[in-house]
Amino acid sequence: MSGPITKHHWDALAADIYARGGYRNYGIDPMSILAMLNTIVPQVLQWVADCKRLRDDEVQPAVAAMHARNPAQAKRRTAAQCVKLRRKQGERFCKQFNVPRTKRRAILQADFTLSDEQATAMAEDLIDECCSRSAEDVARFAAAARGA
Repeated sequence: MSGPITKHHWDALAADIYARGGYRNYGIDPMSILAMLNTIVPQVLQWVADCKRLRDDEVQPAVAAMHARNPAQAKRRTAAQCVKLRRKQGERFCKQFNVPRTKRRAILQADFTLSDEQATAMAEDLIDECCSRSAEDVARFAAAARGA
């Protein structure tokens, strides 16, 4: 049922989000948002699954229920997770490319830090996207975090 996600799936999701509202909410160039979709979306969904010890096909109903119960808290927690995961991406980038420690802070601050507005907009879009898709679709994205 849930297999590894392909680049095609992410490209389709990115095109769908762009068609509905563009990347204007994030204040980031399109290539950055594609990279973030490839890494942050499945990790956020995996985070939901891990927090609640859910199977992949239970993630979408859990997110929808969380959002219905307390939308502000769901948005706040998801935004915080987006910020945290973006920071981890930056740390992995710095290690992968052997960036000297003296330059890491500047790179992390300039390229791997989401503002509160960007994180909130991303969280809203992630929640909306998750709530508007079927449990099976979201299960594929959640599985991507393990299969990628």
